[in-house]
Amino acid sequence: LTTELAAVDLVAASPGVSLRPFTVNGVDTDVRFRVRASPLPGGRWAIIAQPLGEVDDTVDQLLLTLSAGALLVVVAMVLAMWWVLRLGLRPIARMTQTAEAIAAGDREQRVDVTHGGTETGKLGAAFNDMLDQRDAAENRLRQFVADASHELRTPLTSIRGYVDLTLDG
Repeated sequence: LTTELAAVDLVAASPGVSLRPFTVNGVDTDVRFRVRASPLPGGRWAIIAQPLGEVDDTVDQLLLTLSAGALLVVVAMVLAMWWVLRLGLRPIARMTQTAEAIAAGDREQRVDVTHGGTETGKLGAAFNDMLDQRDAAENRLRQFVADASHELRTPLTSIRGYVDLTLDG
């Protein structure tokens, strides 16, 4: 205690004015003390010291509690992110696999739409609609080509017959 008081500006201290509190280590103990010294008339000092053992224990308990709470928050956030990624990205990965299968030649593949109300569900439904419209357009084109070839076959057969007759004399 004496070394701490020597460091304080004792000359500027006047009776009735308290000096700033300070912390010192105890002698022959691990306990720290919070000390407040006030000069008294006649060159005497009023010194009040409070052990900080309970305060240190409370601060340690608070740090432990805050650390455990922060760890729980981090774990909860990781679980929430995993769930969001699973919910949001798994359907997109399945759509990608379906699109790759279609690009490889399996034109009958369709996206499995399980959650129609989500953005990925809407994307899957739109993708399936696009594939259905493509197939319908290809079927119309095939039908047109078949009809056109049938319609052209009759006149061409007639012309060929006339050419054969003309060549035969």
